[in-house]
Amino acid sequence: MENKTQTSISSKSIIKNYNPIRNPIPSLSNTWFISDTHFNHKNIIEYCDRPFSGVEEMDQEMIQKWNARIAPSDVVYHLGDFCMGETSTIEKIVPLLNGEIHLIKGNHDHKKRLTIYNQQPNIVEIMDLTQVYTDEKIVFVLCHYPITNGELFEQIVENNREIYVIHGHTHDQGYFFDSDLNVFNVCVDHTNFYPINLNELISIIRRFQDVK
Repeated sequence: MENKTQTSISSKSIIKNYNPIRNPIPSLSNTWFISDTHFNHKNIIEYCDRPFSGVEEMDQEMIQKWNARIAPSDVVYHLGDFCMGETSTIEKIVPLLNGEIHLIKGNHDHKKRLTIYNQQPNIVEIMDLTQVYTDEKIVFVLCHYPITNGELFEQIVENNREIYVIHGHTHDQGYFFDSDLNVFNVCVDHTNFYPINLNELISIIRRFQDVK
């Protein structure tokens, strides 16, 4: 099922939603970002108006879109709220997903789920927050909740690097990208349920800088 979500720029500084399939770029890296999949969560379909008839359809489409973009050797940063419901869902879903998964803990990733996540061979790391440095002199701060913590930024800034936050949690609220705040929201509700590539984010940043 193809979501109604497509890339839409509502002002000079904001992208409301982003569909990578409709906005291909020439070169992709092996690093990906995604958040708030909520596998096996029936209520999220209603809460966020997801275009699925039920959990099975939603899970199948998200798995298909994940593996269509991500190779087994790629690096995936999941920014929290991976699976819901019974912990057995984790053991069923995670082995079906390509990539080495680095999981940022979300508000629904409680202790019992974290124990099961730690047992999955392709989840290689679980953390509260991390950073990704690029050759473009950009630092991406990865977290579940949106943050604008100036002290945190001061600790990371070096060599005149640019700082951008990548977060989840807010689902279909807000925007995929706000260039005034330097913030990306990679909840699947803003990305047509696809993971987003590092080079796609850099391309968007540079496009907006060219406009300014």
